[in-house]
Amino acid sequence: MRITIAPNAFKGSLSAEDAATHIAAGLLASKLDCKLALFPVADGGDDTVPLLIKRISGEPVRASVHDPLGRIITADFGWMAKENKAFIALSDASGLRLLKTAERDPLRANTYGTGELVRAALDQGAEKLVIGVGGSATVDGASGLLYALGVRFLDEEGNEITDLPIGLLGLKAIDIMGLDPRLSSCEITVLCDVENKLLGVDGAAAVYGPQKGADEKAVILLEQCLERLAKVSFGLLNKQMDALAYG
Repeated sequence: MRITIAPNAFKGSLSAEDAATHIAAGLLASKLDCKLALFPVADGGDDTVPLLIKRISGEPVRASVHDPLGRIITADFGWMAKENKAFIALSDASGLRLLKTAERDPLRANTYGTGELVRAALDQGAEKLVIGVGGSATVDGASGLLYALGVRFLDEEGNEITDLPIGLLGLKAIDIMGLDPRLSSCEITVLCDVENKLLGVDGAAAVYGPQKGADEKAVILLEQCLERLAKVSFGLLNKQMDALAYG
């Protein structure tokens, strides 16, 4: 008998590789006559980058970035030099696993650090980006990521909004003139295993907010932040973000 062991990570407990190893140990201890193949997997969240690096013979590149609450940490992205391709996981710089339970606060947690990883990958010479978006501590509509890459969010008086995402309640305009120009020639692939609308009962705030520490009041505020972001973005890009499905 041949058995392929392909678990995802056990959130808050075991990595995908550790889970595969322990499952294999259990099967061998049972004296089952079998040959085992360990193939741990990831869903765009925790373990995505190290598993991809291992499978494609890539290398990790370390960068100094900010965690979801703005503290300096180090995080890796995967690098495949022969294709100038970088692999980035939201969970590595902006992940829920980086916060203690009492620190979870999606009104103030943002994806700025993931934007810094993107910038570091561009500095490395990346022409292709593969970004896994699972396991985050955030519901910021990628505003933090965009801010790190040069986008400015402005209030009624033209002041820059930096307290993302809660500051989006006062969003009046978005300035994209400073967006890193290297992105225009970069191929970007997003990895996720879910499909949700931006807004509403099946939207990001309602579905994922509670998972990241939002109470009922915080979910309402997050929804209002994303509504404002969608409205101002439509005026700028003529793209109806809330009509699309997102991972």
